Amino acid sequence: MKDVDFLKIQEHALEVRESYKQQDTKSKINILNLGKPGTGKTRLAVTCPKPVHIDCFDRGGTRTAELQPFIASGAIIVDNSFENDSWKEPRAFRLWEKKLKIRRDLGYFDYIGTYMLDSLTTFANSMMYAILMKGGDKRGSRTGQLPEQQDYHLQQYTLVDYLDVLMQLPCNVIANGHVVLIEDNVSGRLETGILLAGKASDKVPPAFDEKYISRCISEDKYVLQTRSDGKWHAETRIGGGGIFEHHEEQNLYKLLKKAGYPAEDKPLLSELAAKAKQTITQGETK
Repeated sequence: MKDVDFLKIQEHALEVRESYKQQDTKSKINILNLGKPGTGKTRLAVTCPKPVHIDCFDRGGTRTAELQPFIASGAIIVDNSFENDSWKEPRAFRLWEKKLKIRRDLGYFDYIGTYMLDSLTTFANSMMYAILMKGGDKRGSRTGQLPEQQDYHLQQYTLVDYLDVLMQLPCNVIANGHVVLIEDNVSGRLETGILLAGKASDKVPPAFDEKYISRCISEDKYVLQTRSDGKWHAETRIGGGGIFEHHEEQNLYKLLKKAGYPAEDKPLLSELAAKAKQTITQGETK
């Protein structure tokens, strides 16, 4: 190899390294948080950088008592207009699409500390209802009918596409999901996975950096499992190398600090609105 060729290669390598260093890799995280009902998945919002915005698809999912003071103060903002969707009269997924676009166009998520989708399981169900309602062939709408293979394929691609959109938001992102036992095709061993139809259960988890399990391991002891144990499948990138314990307290503030990530709250939207009104009033009186 000529020396001049090697210098060009080295120059390119340095450009790649510099580009990587300039990426804001420690500004936010994304988490797939699985668990059985009542294990603290939604309650985790109390310990997330505020304000927290929750798009709730689970019926009554945000009625947890611990959330109510934070909802009342505006530290947690809940949109539960996606609850109670129906396979006969689907509406929730298209409504969510519309609201997500409006919020992104407004720059809304610049002022949000954590976005939570609760839950990915019911979100996927609503997506399937919308896919069937739209149809896609000469039969037209198939609302209320059973999904076919092509519907599951479309659901998988749409799920992954929208997860990619959520990962680009300028805030932490948490997607809660219902846990299910899945048989490993190779070993035959049962291990936990996300409750999603078809191959979506395989395609969704790799989209996330962090994969935790919310568990109640004894009376009144709720934990986040961050590593696998052969049955309960969990992974961490930011907490590897012994940074995170196998079982951690359900407290995202503490986990972020342990991993060297920002854990500060952003100002509440009500506070920013009050300042904006004051500025407008002062401008009008001049």
